[in-house]
Amino acid sequence: MKHLIYITLLMFNISCVKTTAKTEQPVYRLKISEQEELIFLNYNKEFKLYSKPRLNKNGVISKIEGYGDEYEDTTYTGIYSIDIKISENKHYVKMDAISKGYVELSDKDSMLHENYQCVIIDIKKSKVVWSGVQMCDGEWKDNQWISNGQVEFDGK
Repeated sequence: MKHLIYITLLMFNISCVKTTAKTEQPVYRLKISEQEELIFLNYNKEFKLYSKPRLNKNGVISKIEGYGDEYEDTTYTGIYSIDIKISENKHYVKMDAISKGYVELSDKDSMLHENYQCVIIDIKKSKVVWSGVQMCDGEWKDNQWISNGQVEFDGK
């Protein structure tokens, strides 16, 4: 009987913790389709860039696997049409992934460091499926990312 009471109390405690967990509110939303949107949870005023992208599918918010997972607070993107482009079939999104932050050179000196690349995210899988540095300029033709006249990504 003691074990049953202990398990019941433990389950009650866990359920209370889950219901009181604070969810972050998006600071920017980009509609992809009727059921899906790309949202950002943070905005850095100094850099004028957004971070912590998530995919919202029918109200279920998920992280984007492979998008700055280990450096989530220092990986940014802009929100302009040059920074984010959705494929014509709405299966992929091309987005800048900018690592940006200050490197401490000494106790009194620091330097701003930036590393630019772009990623292609599979919207259905909520996962980065391609990344690169030189092929970020381009356009979608259905599910193909075309840069400098060449197919750089083919989402077959």
